[in-house]
Parts: sequence; structure tokens; C-alpha cells
Amino acid sequence: MSTLAVVEKVLRDARVPLTAHQIVTRARGRLPSAAKRLDVVVARDLSLNLRKLGKESRFARTGPGLFTLREFAGGRIYEPEPQRRGGWKWTEHQLRARSIRRLA
Repeated sequence: MSTLAVVEKVLRDARVPLTAHQIVTRARGRLPSAAKRLDVVVARDLSLNLRKLGKESRFARTGPGLFTLREFAGGRIYEPEPQRRGGWKWTEHQLRARSIRRLA
């Protein structure tokens, strides 16, 4: 049984949003991973599933670090702000220094 299948059963029984640590505690050894930090594995798998499937995912994030099934979320779905990926930009000083080096 996969990690997400176990998580789905735990969340279905709970019917309230849970953190990854609470999910691991309620799973009581049913998770198929030998990792030391099972809560990190659960949070990673849920986050990747949400990122990959989006609104098609059976899981939903109701707050930072809180997960539930989409059918129990009822409009309390948390959408984090997208991270900016612009990289760095040249400052005026760097541009001037660069153009001076080219002229020399």
C-alpha cells in the first residue's frame, strides 16, 4: 500500500485537517517507508501530489502544514503565494564596472 493510500485512510477517518506529524502518529506503523522522519516523507508526498495534480488531487491544503481530503475541505483550501523566481539582476554599479572593463 502506498504512502498516499495510507494517508487517505487516516484523513478519511479523522475528517479534520491534520499536520504530517499527526498523520504519522495516527497511521501507527502502516506507512511503507523506512525513513527516520516519516512526517517529512508524508509532507513531501502530499505537497508533490498537490503540485502535480492541482485541483484534480484528492488532497487539499487548508493551512500551512495542514492537509485534508478535498471532499472535507469545503472551500477552506489554502493557496500559498507563488515563489518569485526572477533570479538576480545587475546593479548600476556592476553594469558600470562591467562596461569600464570592456573599454579598457
